[in-house]
Amino acid sequence: MTGASSIRSFPPKGSISARDLVKTFNRGSTRALDHLDFGAAPGEMTAVTGPSGSGKSTLLYALAGLIDLESGSVSVSGETPRTHAEWTRMRQRHIGLIFQDDWLLPTLTCAQNVELPMIGLEHNQKRRRERVDELLKRVNASDLADRTPAGLSGGERQRVAIARSLANRPEILLADEPTGELDSGNSQIVMDLLTTLSTREKMTIVIVTHDPRVARACGRHFVLCDGKGTYSDLSSETEAS
Repeated sequence: MTGASSIRSFPPKGSISARDLVKTFNRGSTRALDHLDFGAAPGEMTAVTGPSGSGKSTLLYALAGLIDLESGSVSVSGETPRTHAEWTRMRQRHIGLIFQDDWLLPTLTCAQNVELPMIGLEHNQKRRRERVDELLKRVNASDLADRTPAGLSGGERQRVAIARSLANRPEILLADEPTGELDSGNSQIVMDLLTTLSTREKMTIVIVTHDPRVARACGRHFVLCDGKGTYSDLSSETEAS
């Protein structure tokens, strides 16, 4: 007879966790991540803050499997990718990425840039185009669909890049300064969208930011300094103040 104590608890789909991460640069003289632990669950929006050089972007790249680590592991929905091929599949299907540089392909229109990640996963072109239209509308960029990135402002390019990151309906979104190139109005549009994705669609969102307004919009706060991190609950801090 099986008792309650034998029931296994599995990480929820969309959770991401890192354990004992170590990453060094300059032949080991600079430790960007120093035995760091981190975790985020579906429906949580976590701000990662800290001074320049504290390891914020390095943590984000580690969570996405984009850098090799000296030690430690990252698990996504309970799975721990080990090879570059496994990480590529994980990013393609489950993780959306927003970089400080937009990495839009200059020879494609904005609509084609947003559609590109879906090719190979969604074979119905009509559904791909409908998804592109929906995403560009959500980031206030419908008028940019047929334009190429070369003639766009930094803020316009960033909005298109944000739309592209959501193309395959990822459970996890990792964002490096997503509002860094945006004016206040478009920053609010993007943060409203991310909040909706977190609260209504239960997406796991991790945002590296220097902007206190972005940090305040997140329910959780992870502060990095010298490769180590501590959590705080921003809503609790606000209530206590």
